[in-house]
Amino acid sequence: MAPLLLAAMLFGSARAHNYTYFRGALAAGNDAQPHGMHTIAEAEAICSGLASCRGFSFHAENGHNATGAQDVYFKSHINLNMDVTWSTFLRDYVPVPPPPPKLINPCINASFAASKQRWCDHTLPLSERVDDMVSRMSLKEKIGALRDESAPIPSLELPYYDWWSEATHGVASGGHGARNTDAEPYQTNVPFPITTGMAFNRTLWLKTGAQIGKETRAFSNVGNAFSTFWAPVINLAREPRWYDCPSSQPLPRPCTQTGTACRGRNIECPGEDPYLSGQYAASFVQGFERNPDDPTHIQASACCKHFAANSMEHTTEGGQTHTRHNMDANITQQDLIDSYLAPFQVCVEQGKVSGLMCSCESARRVWTLRLANWRVDSGLADNAINGKPTCADPWLLQDVARDAWGFVSRTVLLLSCS
Repeated sequence: MAPLLLAAMLFGSARAHNYTYFRGALAAGNDAQPHGMHTIAEAEAICSGLASCRGFSFHAENGHNATGAQDVYFKSHINLNMDVTWSTFLRDYVPVPPPPPKLINPCINASFAASKQRWCDHTLPLSERVDDMVSRMSLKEKIGALRDESAPIPSLELPYYDWWSEATHGVASGGHGARNTDAEPYQTNVPFPITTGMAFNRTLWLKTGAQIGKETRAFSNVGNAFSTFWAPVINLAREPRWYDCPSSQPLPRPCTQTGTACRGRNIECPGEDPYLSGQYAASFVQGFERNPDDPTHIQASACCKHFAANSMEHTTEGGQTHTRHNMDANITQQDLIDSYLAPFQVCVEQGKVSGLMCSCESARRVWTLRLANWRVDSGLADNAINGKPTCADPWLLQDVARDAWGFVSRTVLLLSCS
């Protein structure tokens, strides 16, 4: 660089900007200008002279102490990754205010008026607390609480709540999972259940659930996750076509179509055997929900899904499209009880799971049957069994799950997917 030009940049525009150091690298793309060898002072001067430059990165740990020239990349964005072998200086960085916590419990904060209400009194029976909550809610609030994305409930001082978080092979990130921050940037990603299921090892399944459950609680405690997770998946892996690939191309298909990813779901299941799937469910749920350090409270809420006989996502074959929202599984009563309900029975009776997700059906049929014949606790659903939407089947929800298996005595709500 010409000395006069560099001097002008150093003593001119560079002084109008501040630079903040971060460990990590600005992601590839959006170059403000070609990279080159520069000292930090030179890089600051160059970035200050470029209207589009938001910062610069170079490959060095603890780069704020670098004295010599580095291969510097100038970027017009601030998408910073967590690669700590790089160093980044952001121009005129303004810290973003922390987002509000996902979980707010008014019962443990005396500044909330709701903390004095009966439903916050943990010494009362659960049924009395629930009755008190419902009695205070307006009709609009009750309707808003029927979805997996529950609207705020001002009468109880409860904020928006998303019942849908995933944790099949570790706490998910993003919209249906934890919010990663600098304080907790990572979580453990364990093998998919189809892999751990092959171990035939209850201890492994228990410890897998315990590790994921502990991490969900850690994220929840700092306000970066909700407390209900839709795992484990214990449908039977008996249908190799259980994937989401709405393409008209004939089978076999490549894993990725233009604009469409074919996502197989059998990997979410522990296997095709009802006994193995039930034992996996019981072990995973016990580890996920029960922590020996606090045996009186649930560590995080698990949910055995999809109840039941669900093995359809979205596919087009022979010009005909099939989705989980209009699937009707025709199953004999013997096969239903011996195979497809057996893992869920073990999940409830031995695992003592706090949530079940009925599997899904079209919105129109579910809502019609819900209003006419049956109360379902939340959401929409996936498939029908022998002509009855599972989320609106009193035999499945009441006679089997609640009365025969005893699920009614523990459940907070009966979940269903949206």
